[in-house]
Amino acid sequence: MRKPILALTLPGLTTDILSRSGLGVAVDPNDQPGIKKALRDLYLRWREGGGRPDIDEAYIATFDRARQTERLAGLFDRFAGSRS
Repeated sequence: MRKPILALTLPGLTTDILSRSGLGVAVDPNDQPGIKKALRDLYLRWREGGGRPDIDEAYIATFDRARQTERLAGLFDRFAGSRS
């Protein structure tokens, strides 16, 4: 949907995906000043016309369901082939 995301999460895969994709901001849920700043920044960006950071469309495309299904089928094929 390409809407900005504010994720309250600890560092990990979610923060990595948001950072790399450009779709949002991740803030530690215990970082109250960081949450306030992120909310303010997102609001100001929206109020000024929605200026968004660069979105990495190629990276986002790797999560497409057709690509994910293709990868899963490849895993099944590989595992089924290794048993014979």
